[in-house]
Amino acid sequence: MLLFGLLLCALSILLHIALLFTFRAIVQAANFSGLQPKDVWSAANWLVSLLQACVATTVGYMAVMSTNNDLLDTRVKFLAPYAWFSLGYWLYDLVCLFVIVTGRSERGKLVQVWEFLVWWPGIVLHHLGIILFLGLGIIHTTRTRGDGIIGFSLLMEFSSIFVAFRSFLGAVGLKRARVYLVAGILMVAAFFVSRVLLLPYIINLYSAQVGLSLLDGVLSLPLKCSLGSASFYCLNMYWFMLMLRGCVRAARGSTSEHKNNQVVHKNNNKEHKND
Repeated sequence: MLLFGLLLCALSILLHIALLFTFRAIVQAANFSGLQPKDVWSAANWLVSLLQACVATTVGYMAVMSTNNDLLDTRVKFLAPYAWFSLGYWLYDLVCLFVIVTGRSERGKLVQVWEFLVWWPGIVLHHLGIILFLGLGIIHTTRTRGDGIIGFSLLMEFSSIFVAFRSFLGAVGLKRARVYLVAGILMVAAFFVSRVLLLPYIINLYSAQVGLSLLDGVLSLPLKCSLGSASFYCLNMYWFMLMLRGCVRAARGSTSEHKNNQVVHKNNNKEHKND
């Protein structure tokens, strides 16, 4: 199983690299104006992330359906192979982001790593946390229960579909387009449902299935699960507030631009009448 898993992980890395170059060619062929090479690579990588999020959400849905909402006892056989495949993506994406952010810097590797960490600490910790979770929670584990919980956790990637799509639009210079604002609203809504609401729902469902109250269910969780869930939830709440703030700012900017266009249009009409 270890050899098969490593092979699956390696194939996943190669597949995502191939997708990156394919999407890069598509973005270049679309001929978006004013894009730098770094923007093209970034846009292509966001498309890879969007595809991965769709796959993860689908796998999560299949896992939840196969367990019939049983969080603890029903096993899902395809979770372990998928974890190896998913591990390949997260390793690829971490390295890809590092290369895009640091570019062809002539500075030392330690300096580049520090620049990468400072660039977006949340996303780096997020990637490292998922890699750790895949390795210890699914691949290398003595756990015999909880496949349903993992299935639900994969559903959280639903919000990443809209995060990736909005980021792709920003990378290709469409931040002023109406579709960018719509994508931002959908992103906030999806994130609220799949990240903010879903975790309390899972804990409530777990408590009901083990015959405990919600508070007792929370207290019965192993310490590492409690700390991990709390840390992950706090990080999600932080991201949600950033997303909400950005969405409000974008909506206000769109409204202001619309008003300015109306003023310019009225002034042009006045000048035309005076002429």
